[in-house]
Amino acid sequence: SIPFLSVQTEYRFLQDSASGQLTEVPNPDIGKTDAACMLVPWFYGLGFAITFSAVFAKIQRVKLVFIAGQRMQRRQITAKDVAYIMVAMLGIDFGILLSWQLISPYRWNRTVVEDDQEGFPLESVGSCESDVGHYFFVAIICFHVLCLVYALILSWQTRDINNEFAESSSLFLAVMFMFQIQ
Repeated sequence: SIPFLSVQTEYRFLQDSASGQLTEVPNPDIGKTDAACMLVPWFYGLGFAITFSAVFAKIQRVKLVFIAGQRMQRRQITAKDVAYIMVAMLGIDFGILLSWQLISPYRWNRTVVEDDQEGFPLESVGSCESDVGHYFFVAIICFHVLCLVYALILSWQTRDINNEFAESSSLFLAVMFMFQIQ
């Protein structure tokens, strides 16, 4: 929400300076406000994907080590073995957000609530609105919750590994806290 707060919000159409009434002339600066509206879901989605995929990849690495240990095999886990998790999470989040941006982006809308006797606005309310943006929001939240649930399952499966070899209990707590915040 910080980028949004750094933008001076205005009406979608210019105001007549003499009468205070909204005209039919589009406001040339409203694009900045619309962009700030869409920055909030982009920051949330990509921020979650970056932070969580790193934890998720670490849990997957612990699981791969655990499985190799059960089979009495020696296995070296490389970054390539878990990088697909980060790429997949970022790709899915990016796809949902890009679809949202192209199909029904948030747009700033300010509505006059109260006028004075001469028609000058005394009070107005503004918000970011989208025609079908709630579907995209639900899609991104469902994807994040599914990832969190799967990470909790993986954390539970690797809970008995000694902390000297893997910090599985710490990872489980990190995922639990993310799940609570979500």
